[in-house]
Amino acid sequence: MLSLIIPAYNEQSIIKKTVNYADDFLEKHCGNYEIIVVDDGSRDDTSKVLAGTNTTVVTMPRNRGKGAAVREGISKSNGDYIFFTDADLPYSLEFVVNGAKMLSKFDMVCGKRCGNYPLKRRLASAVYNKFTQSILKTDTEDVQCGIKGFTKKAAVRLLSLCRVDGFAFDTELIFLARMMGLEIGFIDVALSHRPDSKVKILSDGLEMLIDVIKIKNSFEAGEYNFSKSYQG
Repeated sequence: MLSLIIPAYNEQSIIKKTVNYADDFLEKHCGNYEIIVVDDGSRDDTSKVLAGTNTTVVTMPRNRGKGAAVREGISKSNGDYIFFTDADLPYSLEFVVNGAKMLSKFDMVCGKRCGNYPLKRRLASAVYNKFTQSILKTDTEDVQCGIKGFTKKAAVRLLSLCRVDGFAFDTELIFLARMMGLEIGFIDVALSHRPDSKVKILSDGLEMLIDVIKIKNSFEAGEYNFSKSYQG
């Protein structure tokens, strides 16, 4: 079984279209699957507009961030393979098809953005990746691509350790997976940029940089209890 998790915050204008498209795609290509939308404390009708769609809606009582929403979705999932992506589907769901095949050999698969998207976003991404590589000593080219997949075992192990609630959650996942010795595969993905993206380059970017430093400090202080990931 395959689980697709979609975190959503104030996405009433697009989320039903997203879910219906994903449902049609997965029915055609993946057979046994589930779609889980995690409403991250939306103030609009994100949850209500999904009534009657083929999805499980998980509602969080308040807005906590992408990381918290994805973790909540993983905890509610039933799939042998678990994927997550953004609410506006900026990456082709072909990633899920190809990623599911790769998960027979890898513990985790990550998108690696390619192609042209706005210059400001590319520059911000390049700076963030260089900063992350320097601070966390990783050699991953793109730590922040928003589509990823895991085996159930890897997802549970990572879920037991993750702490970041915001957008740096993707970075934390890759860092922890590296530290745990998990096998990670990468797939090139084209990004369809959304003009009204929820990510604010300055404020969210600064928060992400701070979170990267927190990840490093927590790791060096031994606050990531890696033995927890092997329990059960």
